[in-house]
Amino acid sequence: MTITTSWLFIGTLLFATHIAAEQLRFDAADEWRTWRLPLGIVALDDAGVIRPVEIRKSVDPVRDAAAFGGGIHAAGSNALTAAQTIDGDRLTGWGPDLTDDLDDWWIEIDLGRAVAARRVALAFLESAPPCALFDVLLSTGEPAIDVVGNPMEGSLVYRVKERFMENQRQRVALELDPARDPFVQFIRVEMLDCGVGSALAEVEVEAIGDNLSLDLAAKGGDLEIIVDIDGFGDAASFANSLPLADGRFSLWTENRRINRSVDVISRMTLDLGAVYWVDLVRIVGNFLSRPGQFRFNFDRYEVLTSDGSLAPNGTRIWHRQFAGKATTANRQLGIANHHFAPIQTRYVRIEWVFWDAACAAACVGCGIVPPCQFWGGTRELQVFGEGYPQRVMLHSPLIDLGGDKQVHTIRWQADAPAGARVEVRSRTGNDLQMDITYHDKNGRVVTERKYNKLIPSFKGRIDTALSPGANWSPWSKLYLQPGEPFASPSPRQYAELDVALVSERPDVGAALDWLEIEFGDPVAQEVVGEIFPVEVQPGERTEFAYYIRPQQVAGRGFDHLEVESSAPIEVVEVVVAGEVVEATAEPTEGGVAIALAAPAKSRQLVELR
Repeated sequence: MTITTSWLFIGTLLFATHIAAEQLRFDAADEWRTWRLPLGIVALDDAGVIRPVEIRKSVDPVRDAAAFGGGIHAAGSNALTAAQTIDGDRLTGWGPDLTDDLDDWWIEIDLGRAVAARRVALAFLESAPPCALFDVLLSTGEPAIDVVGNPMEGSLVYRVKERFMENQRQRVALELDPARDPFVQFIRVEMLDCGVGSALAEVEVEAIGDNLSLDLAAKGGDLEIIVDIDGFGDAASFANSLPLADGRFSLWTENRRINRSVDVISRMTLDLGAVYWVDLVRIVGNFLSRPGQFRFNFDRYEVLTSDGSLAPNGTRIWHRQFAGKATTANRQLGIANHHFAPIQTRYVRIEWVFWDAACAAACVGCGIVPPCQFWGGTRELQVFGEGYPQRVMLHSPLIDLGGDKQVHTIRWQADAPAGARVEVRSRTGNDLQMDITYHDKNGRVVTERKYNKLIPSFKGRIDTALSPGANWSPWSKLYLQPGEPFASPSPRQYAELDVALVSERPDVGAALDWLEIEFGDPVAQEVVGEIFPVEVQPGERTEFAYYIRPQQVAGRGFDHLEVESSAPIEVVEVVVAGEVVEATAEPTEGGVAIALAAPAKSRQLVELR
């Protein structure tokens, strides 16, 4: 071999011969479920196709209420036909039995989660006159409370009520304003005057869009709250932070009292599980606080977003979308809507002044706790955007090939329109290690030492799992086209695959149908090699001899090999067992591929010049 040397690296040898190959294929839905799939970010259909979920604007949350545990909450009359009001069919509907008591002429719909709504509309059957008199009531999911202030299970408080009188329209609507109205979860319609055949065909809701902060655990996301980030603050557990993004009426707040001579800063950080194009962060505070109390319990705060990119010092790069003080309207309504130009976002952070030292110093005669502490009480932290996620990661399980195997190639089938693509990478190894994860009673991960110090009632579960050991290869270069040669070290017993569904634009997404790897017994169990000379002058054209001797070659031998090099290679001749043989050499992207006219046998010395 003749090489103009800057430096030379002989990377891998690939032997090819006629040996039967095996295939491991992921195709059916059950096979894909062995992968770690961020369901909610992607959808897996019955045919086994994985698609990213498109985030929409101006959606009707009635259509997918069942996916969030919603649907018909109850009906006082004709309960068997109540579901016809949310089935999308304008030719069917629900109406009360006119012989029932008037107090039973009602129906309740549960949207399954808190929805930022612009409009609630009712459509009546076109084949009969509409009901002439009825009430539409809306609830955030707030329960009624007893005389001592405890919530009454199963009860609902409806604070929005609109009466429609002398109605002759087949379609009516109750207008809402997300800047003023917090959210809606339950809709109740009480009929007061209906004729024969009158029926409610559909209940429809127009919402801002799909809320990205829901179902974080299933989507591989996270939620972290730290009070006093510069002091002794601990991160709250996911379970204790969840009221921020559970789509329910629940409230997160911090009641700790802090009094210091310096500001105390706190933050809440939401991980969406993937990168999206985000354009709205909506903070819904404690909008039911009593008069005189702040319904929006922030004063000075910032809204920041990040796509996860890191700065040179290893910290996450944040983009400030808002920095300032809460307005009077924020405080009165308990709501802040922060709109901005669409930006690629995986993380959303609210950072606020929990204790205002300057305020406290200036507050003379304010008592033990001056009005300078801001607890950050929040019922919902909602995030909205549009389009397909920019990048979704799918992770294979540990793949046991059943012994040391030579992996030849990787293939897949996908629907990737212009602007979208599938990326695959691999890694391999021969050893596994046991990982043990300890949790406290709140589900928070703790060290083994801390776990052993906990009293039994404070201990949580212990998880064990097998993971790649120390001798595993790093992740390979990206495979961008099906059928590329396998790029990770081989033969090996174990492998892992990562797949990324990438969208360069929010309006297109890639769908993955199936993926397979082809492997078989290695051609040679062992190969030893040597290069001469071992030292050369940089930048000079030099002739090398590279010697290889394969051991325990399977089948009839090998007739193909590949050499990887950091510099261009020119093959002068090939010598097998001391004789020059006929061979052809073709340049490749990283070196040269050599085909032998006749197979070389086990233990024969092959010399490349």
